[in-house]
Amino acid sequence: LKINGQALPVIPSPGSYLTVSRAWKHGDRIELDLPMYLHVEAMPDEPTTQAVLYGPLVLAGKLGSNGLNQEMITGHMGPNIKKHPMAVPQFRASSPNLDLWVKPVSGETLTFRTSGQQTDVTLVPFNVVPEERYSIYWTVT
Repeated sequence: LKINGQALPVIPSPGSYLTVSRAWKHGDRIELDLPMYLHVEAMPDEPTTQAVLYGPLVLAGKLGSNGLNQEMITGHMGPNIKKHPMAVPQFRASSPNLDLWVKPVSGETLTFRTSGQQTDVTLVPFNVVPEERYSIYWTVT
């Protein structure tokens, strides 16, 4: 973390907050470097159920919008998955190294694509998924 080009001597611990208390002036500039690398977070009770992240960003897999209508997208409590089930691809990891089977999409920011899967999926930050089907959690074997 830098303010106006000068590094702060304090580094927050993971899972905590960083508070910067100072008298701010017009033109002050904050620079924050976050480690950005692909990694997975497994569910504690089911290690093969995993979410893919890029740095702190949760990536959602785009699964298309065929057959969706507005009620299915924004219904009272969201989509009724029992009434309108969707197929979610499963992934086979050729290696624990995600960089071998999840690759950046050339020319697109924060966009990745699986490779070598039965069904390859485009992964983007969860907050930018438009009104279409998506999944965040994947069965990875």
